[in-house]
Amino acid sequence: LNDITWQLRITDPKRAAGFGLQAIEASEAVEDPYNLVKALSFTGVALRNQGFYMEALEYYTRSLEKSLEYDDRVQQCYGYINLANLYLYLNEPEESEQYLLTLEPLAQELADLNVLGYFYLNFGRTRLALEQYAEALDYLQQALAIRVALGNVKGQSTITKDIGE
Repeated sequence: LNDITWQLRITDPKRAAGFGLQAIEASEAVEDPYNLVKALSFTGVALRNQGFYMEALEYYTRSLEKSLEYDDRVQQCYGYINLANLYLYLNEPEESEQYLLTLEPLAQELADLNVLGYFYLNFGRTRLALEQYAEALDYLQQALAIRVALGNVKGQSTITKDIGE
């Protein structure tokens, strides 16, 4: 269910949220904390993509809390990334920055390229929102280099668009 939620998050976020809610219920029923954290996170993404920002905030917060409780460090990173990104949608870049500063040492320690790519992307976007253009470009270029190394063409185009702004 988590995979379906993630796959539909952009093309059909309403259906994605429905699958996400089912994934949450199933994960809770079988006491599967790993998939519960992901289900909460992915459901939050689907809700955010529908413009339901306060609902997304609730799911992101629960996901981060559970990832901290279960010491799932990769999902902790995504929790901070999701919250930082959401605060950009809410036009609160200072709040976004706080989550990214909390994330930075953990992301550097884990050295997970996907996490680092999202970290640099969101820090670049935060710097853009704060009108710190030179720093924004630096972070976005770091994100782009990671996406190139990962062969993530779709991610590269997203970052190239951000650099163009």
